[in-house]
Amino acid sequence: MAILFSNEFNIPEEDLRDLGVFNVFLDEDSHFFINIKRLQVTNIPEFASGYSKVNQYFHDIGTLLKVSKTSQDRTYREAVRRFDFPEVNGINLGFSSGAHGAGFGPMLRAQIIKDSYEIIHSGSEQPEIFHLVGLFEENVGPDRLSDKRQPVLWAVAVPGRMSWPGTQPV
Repeated sequence: MAILFSNEFNIPEEDLRDLGVFNVFLDEDSHFFINIKRLQVTNIPEFASGYSKVNQYFHDIGTLLKVSKTSQDRTYREAVRRFDFPEVNGINLGFSSGAHGAGFGPMLRAQIIKDSYEIIHSGSEQPEIFHLVGLFEENVGPDRLSDKRQPVLWAVAVPGRMSWPGTQPV
C-alpha cells in the first residue's frame, strides 16, 4: 500500500507543497526520474554542482577506459567496479513494481562498459556519452539512467557523506 511522507509524519500536503517539498511515497517508487538536462540548469542550491559532478564521475570512468588495452587489464576492471549502480533504496524514484528496483546488474553493467570502451576507443571522449550509451541497450530507460546518477547526486546534496548508505563511495 502506498504510504506518503505526509501521511506517515502527519504533515498536511499543503504545508509540504508551500515549502516546495516533494510528497514522496515511502514504500514504492514515485514515477519520476532524474532528468539530466534539467539538472544542468537547476537553481536548487543542493544540486547546483550536480551536472558537473555527474559528468566528472563519468569522465573519470572514461579516462580509465581510454588508457585500457583489454577488458582484462587493471584500468578496465576499475572502470567496471566504478560503474556499479544498484538501485538506491529510499530515494524511491523510478518505475519499479516492488519495494526495491533493479538498478544496474552485473550483466548490464558489463555490456555498457564494453560499449563505452568501444565508443571511447573510436575517438569520443565526452562524458555525456554515459548519459546516452544505456539508451542503446535493452532494459535501459530513464529509470535506470536515473539510478546511475543517484549516488553521485547524494554526495553533492549531502556534503560530508561520500555515498548513500549501502552503496560504494563516489
